[in-house]
Formats: sequence, structure tokens, C-alpha cells
Amino acid sequence: MLEYRLDDLHWADFEKLCQALLKAKLGVGVEAWGGNGDWGNDAYCQVPLRYPGSEVQQGPFQFQAKFIQGANAAGAKPRPPLLAAVKRECQRI
Repeated sequence: MLEYRLDDLHWADFEKLCQALLKAKLGVGVEAWGGNGDWGNDAYCQVPLRYPGSEVQQGPFQFQAKFIQGANAAGAKPRPPLLAAVKRECQRI
């Protein structure tokens, strides 16, 4: 079994990982930004995609990565801080 130490990543490295995975899965139509002040635009795609399932959906698509420190730790409860971060981001968008 492979072990991925995601908690060892910095939030910016996690964001870049998510962007790379989106591009690998969905194709070159996915544009990636990032960093502080990106206003919820970690990745974006204007063209139709087979996302989230296998049927083609019309865009645009906006993707946001959220890194929660210690989310993989034993006994971690990442859901509350993740939901709080998403709510804050939605208000900013």
C-alpha cells in the first residue's frame, strides 16, 4: 500500500498537486492559477467537460482546492474547518 503524506505539504504545494491532477484527468482545457488572493480561481475551464461523471457538461467550471492542516492525522476531524473555509470562500466569490 502506498502512503501519501499530504499533511507534509504546504498549502501551495497541495494546490499545485490538485491543479496537476485536474489537468491530467480533465485535459489541457483546464487553466490553473493560485496563491493568495486568487478569489477562488485555483483552476478554471470554459469548455465542456466530462465532469463530474461521464456525461459531457457545459462549462464554465471553477475549481477550488482547500488544504486543511493535519486532516490526515489520527483522530482528525477535518470536516468543520473545511466547511468553514468553503463558506468563507463562497462569501468572497
